[in-house]
Amino acid sequence: MFRSRVFVPTLILAALTIVAPAAEPPKAVKESKTVVRTAVIEAIDYAERMVTFKYADGEVETVFATPEMTRFDALKVGDKVTFTFEESMVYQIAKPGDAPKAPESRSITASPGAKPGGTSKRELTTTVTVVAIDREVPSVTVRNTDGSVKTFTVKDKTNLAGVKTGDTITITFTQALMISVE
Repeated sequence: MFRSRVFVPTLILAALTIVAPAAEPPKAVKESKTVVRTAVIEAIDYAERMVTFKYADGEVETVFATPEMTRFDALKVGDKVTFTFEESMVYQIAKPGDAPKAPESRSITASPGAKPGGTSKRELTTTVTVVAIDREVPSVTVRNTDGSVKTFTVKDKTNLAGVKTGDTITITFTQALMISVE
């Protein structure tokens, strides 16, 4: 039960809002956001592995329970389910010679106990190269690993201090979904 709505261009745009000055040793910058939502199971289609949740605000959502959810059959209508969704982004100017990270990794782990639950984690990493900087706008143009070139406005022009053409920025975006059933 893990869905991503984030694309690499979004990662690049977010990373460029704060860039550590190149004159200092590269420091990783982390931004994160956590959302906790609780719902009650309204319906379960065991054959199709579909679960319908109703949230406190009245929103109703039906999702597919992946085969990795090994205790799916333990779910019952009326169970209270808490979803904790965390997104974080770490970015920094890469040092020359840094080994590239794997572009994507995923893991799913089950929680101990009789009730279903667990954690799904997805990590995306990309590296972009600064090809142009306009300190007046302010904006930065970057080339992605696939060769595409994009220009992004930078929210705070002081974040461009020390950044120069040719710098590479490594961006790691992590999403984690923790599910617990009461």
